[in-house]
Amino acid sequence: MIKSETVSDSTLAVDDEPRTGEVAKVPAAPLRAPRPDEIASIAQAKTRLTKMLPRAMVNTRDGEDGSLQITHAHADGEGWSAQLQSAFGSPSTEFVHHTMAKLLNVICPAGKPLDQDTVNAALAMVDGVKPRDETEALLACQMAASHALAMECLLRTRHTDSLHRFEANGNMATKFLRTFAVQMETLARVRRGGKQKVVVEHVHVHAGGQAAVGTFVQQQPGGGGDEFEIEGQAHAITGPDALAVLTGPVRSENPERQPMPDVAGDGKAPLPDARRRTRKRRA
Repeated sequence: MIKSETVSDSTLAVDDEPRTGEVAKVPAAPLRAPRPDEIASIAQAKTRLTKMLPRAMVNTRDGEDGSLQITHAHADGEGWSAQLQSAFGSPSTEFVHHTMAKLLNVICPAGKPLDQDTVNAALAMVDGVKPRDETEALLACQMAASHALAMECLLRTRHTDSLHRFEANGNMATKFLRTFAVQMETLARVRRGGKQKVVVEHVHVHAGGQAAVGTFVQQQPGGGGDEFEIEGQAHAITGPDALAVLTGPVRSENPERQPMPDVAGDGKAPLPDARRRTRKRRA
């Protein structure tokens, strides 16, 4: 049994000078006040933080059989369950419990117990994705697992003394990081319905020019490498309009300069087609 003792101020001895063989403890310097730009950054961070909802969290404890038990993070058990179901995008408690158990088993370090901070960090990542259904929740869990494994491989790469292990762990880390990037793109593609939208913000059409704005699919029958023509593509100006453009000397954009003279007294003639002719494939 541990006996509790009361320690008064008179029993505390303070040495003004260090003893022989001891290094004197230098008191830590007081922290400086935030600079004006840091004060503004702190205010922005607080404003942004107030708009964020807290992530789903759990409390953990060790069971009698050595397993990890997950309990409520606060007194409202029903509300806590609703937070977990919302984090995994599913009304099914069975799906939430099964998926969370699989995720925690993957991110658990080898030979080490799983602590509460690691569990809540993984849940925060899943909740941050905001999955809309079970499929997106599975993808979010895979992203969390890929990130955890990539960090583990990078850590092993950093602390190894063997070139073979350095290359092996580094290559595995690269694969997990690429997998994470692919999963991010897959999630974005799922949420936009597999459609890709290209927005053209500026279209410049000069005088005498032609333009076609629309959706064009470049596809050549047979899959050959010859040139092909897109329907609606602009061509060079031909016919009488071509002569109308060259009725006088070519003017420069700078009004102070003289116009370009007619070289060698050539007569007026239409300009050749700027496009190459479409070659026909041989049978």
